[in-house]
Amino acid sequence: MEFYDVQIGFEIGALKEALIEPGTEGNGWVIQFRDIDDSLLPLTNGGHERVFHDLDVATRLAKDFGFKRVSIVEHF
Repeated sequence: MEFYDVQIGFEIGALKEALIEPGTEGNGWVIQFRDIDDSLLPLTNGGHERVFHDLDVATRLAKDFGFKRVSIVEHF
């Protein structure tokens, strides 16, 4: 989902949760959004998954979209 899509999705209530988890290549963090159908949709930029190298920046952005609670998911 591009930034604009996330903003609209949040405003109309189509997105219910923001999760941050390690990127698939282990090179940072990605934000995933859970929609009302329980599908996970990654934040993208220009069609590519947006990777954050700072967990605090990713968390702040998810909260800036309007999510009051942001879950951090780590896979061990």
